[in-house]
Amino acid sequence: MTTSGAKRRWLPWLLLGLWGCGSAWAQPAVQGLGYWKPFVISADDDPAVARAQRVFDTLLRAWDGTRVEPSLYVVKSSRGPWAASLADGNILLSRAAIDTTLALDGERADHLLAFVLAHELVHQRADDLWHHKFFRLVGSQNPQQQQALLRGLELSGQALPDLERREAQADHDGLILMASVGYDPFVVVDGGDFFTRWVESVWAAPCERQNPAWQGAGACAQARTRATRSRAQLEAVATQATLFRLGAQAFAAGHWQAARRDFSAYGREFPSRAVHANIGLTYLAEALDIRDRLSEAGALSGPRFFFPLLLELHPEATPLQPRGRLRGNAEERKRLRQYAERAAQSFERAVRLEPQHRGSYLLLGLAYLLADNAPMVRGVLEGKYIPRFGSDVPTRLLLAMVQAQGGDLSGAARGFEQILTGLEASPPGVGPWPADLLIYTAFHNAAALAQARGDDSRSDELWQRAARLAQRDGQALLFRLAVEQLRPGTLASRPPAWAPSIHGARLGDRVQASVSSSAFWLEGEALSIYRFANGARWVVDADGRLVNAWQSGGQARLGDGLVLGDDADRPLKVLGPPSRRIELVSGAYLAYDALGLAIRLENNRISGWFLYHPDG
Repeated sequence: MTTSGAKRRWLPWLLLGLWGCGSAWAQPAVQGLGYWKPFVISADDDPAVARAQRVFDTLLRAWDGTRVEPSLYVVKSSRGPWAASLADGNILLSRAAIDTTLALDGERADHLLAFVLAHELVHQRADDLWHHKFFRLVGSQNPQQQQALLRGLELSGQALPDLERREAQADHDGLILMASVGYDPFVVVDGGDFFTRWVESVWAAPCERQNPAWQGAGACAQARTRATRSRAQLEAVATQATLFRLGAQAFAAGHWQAARRDFSAYGREFPSRAVHANIGLTYLAEALDIRDRLSEAGALSGPRFFFPLLLELHPEATPLQPRGRLRGNAEERKRLRQYAERAAQSFERAVRLEPQHRGSYLLLGLAYLLADNAPMVRGVLEGKYIPRFGSDVPTRLLLAMVQAQGGDLSGAARGFEQILTGLEASPPGVGPWPADLLIYTAFHNAAALAQARGDDSRSDELWQRAARLAQRDGQALLFRLAVEQLRPGTLASRPPAWAPSIHGARLGDRVQASVSSSAFWLEGEALSIYRFANGARWVVDADGRLVNAWQSGGQARLGDGLVLGDDADRPLKVLGPPSRRIELVSGAYLAYDALGLAIRLENNRISGWFLYHPDG
């Protein structure tokens, strides 16, 4: 092919760009953020913009690059739906893009928005912006200027295949990214071709037009190609996304080894900071189980501190015991230390992959704290975290716990009181831990220290303060946990009259379905994942039995009391307090062991639920 022929073939792809086409891409592409600042729409003024920002913030949970996290700006534009990554690390999204996703699938628009934004984030992470800048420059010119810009470029070799490869890789990795934080990649293709529908919305015309001279014909052809490729990619993505979701579900259910198996299988193909952190959490959770057994047997001294991995309903404080009366199990102590050290190894990997992620350092500090290695805790916090991020409530909280473990109970008590007074003066704001988790941990550990010092009245006073603070900030779960500590048994569970099910089936049922499915293997076992139009998902074994099931979107009810989109405190009113609350990169979960049911929360709303076997 001649160079000029290569140019003619390349231009349609350039003009299609990532999410625009033709002139719809040209205007926003060539301008930087400075040009668009006057057109930025505040999330405070527009609920749809706030919705897009929430989706973007959720995706950033899995941001593993060493760059500073990108920022999202939604802008007014007359050029239709588009999204763009800028070389300065910002991402632009047209307001029309949000309207388009709402029009295409209003109930699951968040999932479509997640894919559009994840695609741009992947380009940022992969440092693909060198060609973005040039392509946008070309697309902004008239045909004569385009030819002049392209003249002399060697396009007949690997340029076009490399561009297509980068776009295909961004589609693939974008699907993985959105799945890793809880969004459903199947929404992109199921129920119609998203890529073609996006292009049709730009041109306000159907892609079925037969006139090859129509200016949108090239964009429609590219969209159909991407849709075909995306369907093929989804077979691979479905396997990995399912493994990550199964790992999150197993962790929420308290099945640490199963969760580690699933996260490890996912991480072999797609290693990331989030995966290593979650693997480390499984080891840390096992170490905490051993610590609790030793504490209950009176084999450990010191306050029984709460570790902010999951909010349990009854994490009782254990009084301080003299060291001479210890009756520990040497083997259990050895296993506790081994699990804590394995957790530390995973968190160290997470830190190396993403040195700017604050939460990984705190988890590393918790692992060393559980291993009773005070010098390493101080080394992580005072030597790495504070010089990089500054002192904050989580670091002061962990250092107070180190003080107590070292025997300075009075100093630790003063440290806790300073923290609590600060929390009561003003909300903690945005930080590495959710606000309710941070507040609960601070009050619980201050109360545990008071009990260890034999001051039960001080413990009750602290929980009363926690309850008042929860009322002030509207933290329903935190309020109920504080009341339960003051009056145990007050918030007894209220099992409903209905049995939880997903699309009419319970775990262990033999099921059949004539819907879209994909096959995958897990440790030599053949499994199939079935997906329903209402957002329900089944995983079925080779014998046709339901082994996993979850609901992620659509219009669905859980029994006669819960609906997708309900406020986060609604499960507490309908089902009572959960067995535990768990925070993962994919969201927060309320687990009800008596029902074998876990409810996923996102942005203070119910975003889904899944079934599990409480006993594994």
